[in-house]
Amino acid sequence: MIKNEWKHLFKNKFMLVVLFAIMLVPTLYNVIFLSSLWDPYGKMSELPVAVVNQDQSVHYEGKTLTVGKDMEKNMKSSDSLDFHFTTAKKAAAGLKDGTYYMVLTIPKEFSKNATTLLEEKPKEMKLKYETSAGHSFIASKFSESAAKELKAKVSSQVTKIYAKSMFAQLKTVGKGMSSAADGTKKLANGTKQLGDGQNTLSTGLNTLSASSLKFADGASTLNVGLEKYVAGVAQVQSGSTKLDEGVATLQNSTPALASGVGQLATGSQTLSGGVTQYTSGVNTLNEGLSGKLALGTATLANGLGSLQNGMNELNTSLAEKLTPNVKNYTNGVDQVATGLAALNSTSGKLTDGASQLDEGINGANGIIANKAKLIAGVSSLKDGTTQLSSGLTALDDGMTKLKAAIDASSVSITELKDHLTKVGQNTATISSKTSELQNAAQSDTEVTKNSAKASAVAALQNDSTYQSLPEEQKQALLSAVQNSASDTSTTNVTNKASEIKATNDSTSGELTQVSALLTKLEALMAQFSTLQNSVAQLKVSSAQLAGGASALNTQVTAFAASMEAQLTKLSQGVAALNTGITQYTGAVAQLSAGASKVSDNSKALNQGMQEITDAVSTVATNQSAGVPALVAGAEQVNQGVQQAATGANTLASKSTELNSGASQVAQGLQSLDSKIPTLTSGIGALKSGTSSLVDGTSQLTNNSPTLVSGSNQLASGATQISSGSTQLATGSNKLLNAIGQVNDGTNTLHSSLSQAATKLNDVKSNGDTYSMMATPVKTVHKETAKVPNNGTGMAPYMMSVALFVACLTLNMMFDAFTPKKKPTSGIAWWASKMSILGIVAVLQAIVMFGALVAIDGLSALDPGKTLLVLIIESITYMSMITFFNLVFNKPGAFLMLIFMILQLAGSAGTYPIALSSKFFQVINPYLPMTYGIHALRTTLSIGGSIASDLAILLILTVLFNGLMILFYHRKRKSPEVREMKFEL
Repeated sequence: MIKNEWKHLFKNKFMLVVLFAIMLVPTLYNVIFLSSLWDPYGKMSELPVAVVNQDQSVHYEGKTLTVGKDMEKNMKSSDSLDFHFTTAKKAAAGLKDGTYYMVLTIPKEFSKNATTLLEEKPKEMKLKYETSAGHSFIASKFSESAAKELKAKVSSQVTKIYAKSMFAQLKTVGKGMSSAADGTKKLANGTKQLGDGQNTLSTGLNTLSASSLKFADGASTLNVGLEKYVAGVAQVQSGSTKLDEGVATLQNSTPALASGVGQLATGSQTLSGGVTQYTSGVNTLNEGLSGKLALGTATLANGLGSLQNGMNELNTSLAEKLTPNVKNYTNGVDQVATGLAALNSTSGKLTDGASQLDEGINGANGIIANKAKLIAGVSSLKDGTTQLSSGLTALDDGMTKLKAAIDASSVSITELKDHLTKVGQNTATISSKTSELQNAAQSDTEVTKNSAKASAVAALQNDSTYQSLPEEQKQALLSAVQNSASDTSTTNVTNKASEIKATNDSTSGELTQVSALLTKLEALMAQFSTLQNSVAQLKVSSAQLAGGASALNTQVTAFAASMEAQLTKLSQGVAALNTGITQYTGAVAQLSAGASKVSDNSKALNQGMQEITDAVSTVATNQSAGVPALVAGAEQVNQGVQQAATGANTLASKSTELNSGASQVAQGLQSLDSKIPTLTSGIGALKSGTSSLVDGTSQLTNNSPTLVSGSNQLASGATQISSGSTQLATGSNKLLNAIGQVNDGTNTLHSSLSQAATKLNDVKSNGDTYSMMATPVKTVHKETAKVPNNGTGMAPYMMSVALFVACLTLNMMFDAFTPKKKPTSGIAWWASKMSILGIVAVLQAIVMFGALVAIDGLSALDPGKTLLVLIIESITYMSMITFFNLVFNKPGAFLMLIFMILQLAGSAGTYPIALSSKFFQVINPYLPMTYGIHALRTTLSIGGSIASDLAILLILTVLFNGLMILFYHRKRKSPEVREMKFEL
């Protein structure tokens, strides 16, 4: 049957031509179609693009910036596209009629916007381009890619300019930070000195506060003591006035007292002499009365003869001796009585003066009693002012040291603020530049993300700056790069800029804190002058107060001592005077009593003497009357003698007392008279002292309101000083804490600025650095499956499609059912038909591959395997299409046409299957062309095993050929075949 089939074919010349033509379909399809797009990317320089340059140059940091002109130069020297520089009108017309596939417009402010990076609202550099996808969609995509590449180049150039400026600013900032670090070191030293001075000040203020409390307590105690003192002064003044009046009265009475005492002394002498004579006479009288008179009266009766003689003698004795003596005695007694009366009246005045003197002494003793409180109050006042002066002296010393520290720090603070201002400006410039650098980096071109990320990670890990970072920052940067959705270039530039910006922002924050601390410090320093002036005034007032308190203490102590001494002497004198007056009045009283008795006795004596005289006279007169008369007279004499004897005995018994009393009176009056000058002198001194006392107490009384007012002011001032010193101590402690915070902050700032300055100064920049910043990432492409051109890449898909189309066309033109000889078996029938179809399938694959290699220059990694895949794929398609054509006849061809369309869409021939819709992703594994295309890609470009792909194709080939044999076998006995007429 095979022979008959071929014999019939050769007889039918038209069919031979058809078979030959159909066999060339895959070759023509691939050679012609693939040659038209064999290497379109290699001819991008021939794609016409219009460029309209409207940019105007600007001046930036002393240089002329012409970004548009630089772009134009780069385009002219570039072969990426066929750039045509023209006007906007011509460019628009060319885009419309298809002359240009893209119009690229560089705006008027393109260069100007590049200089707005450091402004508050920077403007984007917009590179405008227009395409006409209607004329060519692929061309528009090519143009877009070229525009993005051009944008990347422009971004790189602008970023390089920014990088140069930024690194220049970094150098300036590094120097500024070094200066600022030196300034903060000086400030730290100054704040340390300031802290030491403030510590001394705080200690002095605390001492002042404690002393001021004691001072306030002393002032209060003084105030209370002064109130008692004023009251005592009033009492002293009243008593001293009374004392002065009494002493004046006493002084006025002393002359009379002295005169009376003198008279008493004289009278006492006379009295003493009279008493002596009187006692002598009394003794004589007593002897006479008791002796002779008694004897005479006894013997009167016996010796009347001698009576006359005795009477004569008696009369003579009475007249010559007794009577004058008695008269002298009585006269002395009268004088003593008179002197005693005068003395007694004077002693009353003396007693009154002593009473007044006692009242004055009692008032003075009241002053002495309050002296201790007064001296204690004044002493407390003096101690308080001394402690206050000491505390203020320590405070003034601390303020002086603090002032010196502040003066030493003020210049450093001013310099530091200037440095901080400059550094702040530089950090602001860096922050702005890094922000714009990040913005510029964000607009970079998009590249292949996975490979770019891998390259970015490797570049980041090899970077020295990255290696110097802490581990946490390394991990954060690495994670940011690996998880970034942006392109690799943008990520690395952003990371670099972020690292610089983070350090810069941290420094800026610390600068803000230090600036705030410096502001607080300046405010405290401004308040310090007021505080120092207040302390100086307080020190002057304290010195005056201490001097006044010391003088007051000296005066009060001296006055109290003098007053106490005078009052002691006065009290002793008054006590002695009182004792003397008491003794004096007692003696006067005794003397007066004795004088009264003497006076009474002298009267009795005078009466007795008169009676005696009268009796003697009577006896003398009447002695001549006779014995009766004599006897009568004798009796009377005897009676008189008895009475006289009784009186004489009485006188004799009292004469001793009289004599003793007279002696005592004489001695007492002599002693009193000897002390009268001393008394007069003491009373004079007492009068002088009381006058001084009255004057002093008057001055004290007059000055008491002033003293009380001053004490009240002192107490009020002490309270204010206590409150103010407490507030000063509290404020000083707060100031000390604030200075400590400033010192800590300046030390921290110094450390941070030093580290930042070191890092910034270590940053090296040159042309390579600027290029690195502008284009930090370069892709290193390693092609594992190289495809030299677009035609080679499209060949697997186009060859598979061409083979399927040729097989489908051949089955539509060739009768694969009608046998040319009666079939002997299904296999024979199948063999007769497939011998022709199979050979055509093999030949079309061979011719197609040979033509592509020879004409288009197709190059395969393994040409033999490529040809094998094409032959097997062609036979598989032929078997599949022939089966459907046999079973379903014409509808079978239509089904295969639909199946071919499905394979065109679902076999991933042009785009990766991942970019297709879900339906095509599902049917992809069930399409024969999927495996044919994959096998051809493997043999042409990828390399590797094609066993699995060939296994699928061979299984399909065997399957569909087996089904055809089964179909032929069943049809061999069908009526349709039996009725056929066959050639012999």
